[in-house]
Amino acid sequence: QLEAAAPPRLHALIKPALVKPAELATVQQQLEADFDVLAVRASLTVERCWELHTEHVDTLRRLEIVLLAECQRNAAAQVTVAREARDALVRIIQFEGMSGASARAIADRLRTLDAHVLRTELLS
Repeated sequence: QLEAAAPPRLHALIKPALVKPAELATVQQQLEADFDVLAVRASLTVERCWELHTEHVDTLRRLEIVLLAECQRNAAAQVTVAREARDALVRIIQFEGMSGASARAIADRLRTLDAHVLRTELLS
Protein backbone atom coordinates (compact mmCIF):
# COMPACT_ATOMS: atom_id res chain seq x y z
CA GLN A 1 0.00 0.00 0.00
CA LEU A 2 2.79 2.40 0.88
CA GLU A 3 4.64 1.67 -2.33
CA ALA A 4 1.50 2.25 -4.40
CA ALA A 5 0.89 5.59 -2.67
CA ALA A 6 4.46 6.84 -3.07
CA PRO A 7 5.66 8.77 -6.10
CA PRO A 8 7.59 6.52 -8.52
CA ARG A 9 10.85 8.40 -7.88
CA LEU A 10 10.71 7.29 -4.22
CA HIS A 11 10.09 3.59 -4.90
CA ALA A 12 13.81 2.72 -4.84
CA LEU A 13 14.14 4.51 -1.51
CA ILE A 14 11.23 2.82 0.25
CA LYS A 15 11.58 -0.70 -1.15
CA PRO A 16 14.28 -1.83 1.34
CA ALA A 17 12.08 -0.81 4.25
CA LEU A 18 9.12 -2.78 2.87
CA VAL A 19 11.04 -6.03 2.51
CA LYS A 20 11.85 -7.90 5.70
CA PRO A 21 15.01 -9.97 5.85
CA ALA A 22 14.18 -13.57 4.87
CA GLU A 23 15.09 -14.88 8.31
CA LEU A 24 12.75 -12.40 10.00
CA ALA A 25 9.96 -13.14 7.49
CA THR A 26 10.29 -16.87 8.25
CA VAL A 27 9.92 -16.20 11.97
CA GLN A 28 6.86 -14.05 11.33
CA GLN A 29 5.27 -16.73 9.12
CA GLN A 30 5.90 -19.40 11.73
CA LEU A 31 4.40 -17.31 14.50
CA GLU A 32 1.38 -16.38 12.39
CA ALA A 33 0.82 -20.00 11.37
CA ASP A 34 0.77 -21.65 14.77
CA PHE A 35 2.31 -19.26 17.30
CA ASP A 36 4.84 -21.93 18.21
CA VAL A 37 7.23 -19.79 20.22
CA LEU A 38 9.26 -22.82 21.27
CA ALA A 39 9.96 -23.73 17.63
CA VAL A 40 10.99 -20.15 16.92
CA ARG A 41 13.28 -20.10 19.94
CA ALA A 42 14.84 -23.40 18.82
CA SER A 43 15.55 -22.03 15.35
CA LEU A 44 16.73 -18.56 16.32
CA THR A 45 18.84 -17.29 19.19
CA VAL A 46 17.72 -14.27 21.17
CA GLU A 47 20.82 -12.42 19.97
CA ARG A 48 20.08 -13.17 16.30
CA CYS A 49 16.43 -12.20 16.72
CA TRP A 50 17.54 -8.92 18.30
CA GLU A 51 19.99 -8.28 15.43
CA LEU A 52 17.30 -8.91 12.82
CA HIS A 53 14.80 -6.60 14.46
CA THR A 54 17.45 -3.93 15.07
CA GLU A 55 18.53 -4.03 11.43
CA HIS A 56 14.93 -3.71 10.27
CA VAL A 57 14.18 -0.83 12.65
CA ASP A 58 17.40 0.90 11.52
CA THR A 59 16.26 0.52 7.89
CA LEU A 60 12.89 2.03 8.77
CA ARG A 61 14.62 4.92 10.55
CA ARG A 62 16.81 5.62 7.50
CA LEU A 63 13.66 5.65 5.37
CA GLU A 64 12.02 8.06 7.80
CA ILE A 65 15.00 10.42 7.52
CA VAL A 66 14.98 10.26 3.72
CA LEU A 67 11.23 10.89 3.54
CA LEU A 68 11.49 13.76 6.02
CA ALA A 69 14.19 15.37 3.90
CA GLU A 70 12.03 14.90 0.79
CA CYS A 71 9.05 16.52 2.54
CA GLN A 72 11.22 19.44 3.62
CA ARG A 73 12.51 19.89 0.06
CA ASN A 74 8.95 19.85 -1.26
CA ALA A 75 7.83 22.39 1.34
CA ALA A 76 10.73 24.68 0.48
CA ALA A 77 9.91 24.34 -3.23
CA GLN A 78 6.28 25.27 -2.58
CA VAL A 79 7.34 28.37 -0.65
CA THR A 80 9.65 29.36 -3.51
CA VAL A 81 6.92 28.83 -6.12
CA ALA A 82 4.44 30.83 -4.06
CA ARG A 83 6.92 33.68 -3.60
CA GLU A 84 7.81 33.72 -7.30
CA ALA A 85 4.14 33.62 -8.30
CA ARG A 86 3.32 36.46 -5.89
CA ASP A 87 6.17 38.60 -7.21
CA ALA A 88 5.17 37.91 -10.82
CA LEU A 89 1.54 38.76 -10.10
CA VAL A 90 2.49 42.01 -8.37
CA ARG A 91 4.53 43.01 -11.43
CA ILE A 92 1.69 42.08 -13.81
CA ILE A 93 -0.96 43.89 -11.78
CA GLN A 94 1.24 46.96 -11.38
CA PHE A 95 1.90 46.89 -15.12
CA GLU A 96 -1.88 47.01 -15.64
CA GLY A 97 -1.95 50.26 -13.67
CA MET A 98 -3.16 49.19 -10.23
CA SER A 99 -1.62 50.75 -7.18
CA GLY A 100 1.09 48.90 -5.32
CA ALA A 101 -1.17 48.35 -2.30
CA SER A 102 -3.95 46.83 -4.42
CA ALA A 103 -1.48 44.66 -6.28
CA ARG A 104 0.03 43.42 -3.01
CA ALA A 105 -3.44 42.69 -1.55
CA ILE A 106 -4.34 40.56 -4.56
CA ALA A 107 -0.97 38.84 -4.51
CA ASP A 108 -1.28 38.20 -0.75
CA ARG A 109 -4.64 36.53 -1.32
CA LEU A 110 -3.21 34.40 -4.09
CA ARG A 111 -0.27 33.44 -1.86
CA THR A 112 -2.69 31.62 0.46
CA LEU A 113 -3.56 29.23 -2.36
CA ASP A 114 -1.78 25.89 -2.67
CA ALA A 115 1.47 26.51 -4.56
CA HIS A 116 1.12 23.41 -6.74
CA VAL A 117 -2.42 24.31 -7.80
CA LEU A 118 -1.44 27.92 -8.43
CA ARG A 119 1.56 26.91 -10.53
CA THR A 120 -0.55 24.45 -12.51
CA GLU A 121 -3.19 27.08 -13.18
CA LEU A 122 -0.65 29.73 -14.15
CA LEU A 123 1.15 27.42 -16.56
CA SER A 124 -1.94 25.90 -18.17
